[in-house]
Amino acid sequence: MPVTGYSGTATIPFSAFTTSGTIINGKVSIKVTAAPTVTFTDVPTTSWSYPYITRLASTGVVGGVTGTTYGPKQQVKWGEALKMVMLGAGYPKQVELSGNNWAANYLTYAYQKGIVSSDKIDLSKPITRVEMAELAAKALGLSPETSIKTGIIGPTDTTNGYVYALYNRGIVGGDSSSGKNLYNPNSTLLRDEMAKIVCGVMDNAK
Repeated sequence: MPVTGYSGTATIPFSAFTTSGTIINGKVSIKVTAAPTVTFTDVPTTSWSYPYITRLASTGVVGGVTGTTYGPKQQVKWGEALKMVMLGAGYPKQVELSGNNWAANYLTYAYQKGIVSSDKIDLSKPITRVEMAELAAKALGLSPETSIKTGIIGPTDTTNGYVYALYNRGIVGGDSSSGKNLYNPNSTLLRDEMAKIVCGVMDNAK
């Protein structure tokens, strides 16, 4: 598999048997064209979130709040989270509407798939970190887990099984600035934080 950003020809050698048992050797050549890198004026290359945001934007998982800005420090709304997580997990794009309910088709689809338990969610309200954990875990088909794997520092402020499932796969981590590993389950998410999480969802999608 070519590395991200590669343009050129990828050559795959193969061997096959004919019906009479003769071995045939050959190669398949595939022309690869890298997707253009999408950048935003408010996400400098020196930012910790730059590789996550540009990866998602370049693959069409996320867009900016304007044509040139991403809004990394803005809160993530439910509608944004649904689109990002669903696309990151490999589900198909949905037709987007207008206004506060622009992501209504993502909500309907997620409800039909059992990823969310209600189709009446306010898509314009900020999503909490524990709500995001449940959304991401269910989108990946993960069940709640009862413990943190050996070698992983787990959260001290929640025992939520979906949070545990994401910790165990390296999709989320905690804030250790207080000396404890805090997940802050009831806090909201920022768009730069969400970008890193969705990249983790992509890496764990089946």
